[in-house]
Amino acid sequence: MSGILGIAGGLLIVAACLLPFAHFSSGSPSIFNPGDPTSLWFALEPGAVIVVAIAIGIVLAVSRQRTLQIAAGSMLLGTGVQTFFLFVGYTGYGFSASETPGATGSVIGIMGAICLTTGGLLAAVRAGWLDRPPGPESTS
Repeated sequence: MSGILGIAGGLLIVAACLLPFAHFSSGSPSIFNPGDPTSLWFALEPGAVIVVAIAIGIVLAVSRQRTLQIAAGSMLLGTGVQTFFLFVGYTGYGFSASETPGATGSVIGIMGAICLTTGGLLAAVRAGWLDRPPGPESTS
């Protein structure tokens, strides 16, 4: 389940980057099509998130090693939290600067980030990240 959420989150981020995050009379920019060629550098970070999320999703789907599940789940969790705030920033920009607020790219990006975060948390918990080894009994 966690691997599927990682892959689904990565694919939702692809859609979020292709759809507009703001609407202006001169056009509707998206992360992968910002209008200004120099702004294309901002696509590097979500592009890396897409690659990492899909790769981690595949690892979580096929691996049964506990330490690898914990590590991959933790990375997916961190990536999801960071991506959530990235798209919250795009949403804030869309609400403050856009002529028509509420662009779909930002909303889909937040949904993708929630998938990544949930998948990472499920993977880490399922692998026993929260399990504590039994400690010695105190004899006081």
